[in-house]
Amino acid sequence: MSERILLVDDSPDVTRVCAQILATDSKRIHLFQTLHHVEAGFQAATNELMILHLNLGQRRAAPFPPEGAQRVIDIAAAHAGLPSPPARGRVIGMRPSTGA
Repeated sequence: MSERILLVDDSPDVTRVCAQILATDSKRIHLFQTLHHVEAGFQAATNELMILHLNLGQRRAAPFPPEGAQRVIDIAAAHAGLPSPPARGRVIGMRPSTGA
């Protein structure tokens, strides 16, 4: 798991962001992030993402460049033995708007 310590604005609170690659292929990264309050020791937020690499010249999904692809593969391999986050795969949705 990759970690970064952050100071947000002028707040004295210190937060830690942890990022875990859950899966990857030639064009996508399934990433899970967790935000922790360092001093109080609680989990403040989670974020689950599907990142898609795009070739802006072709305006479509495309494989990662070789040097970037290898880095993603290496990190994913390092993260493979980590436990799956409990909040992984939570489904979200929006009901159709009623015109407001």
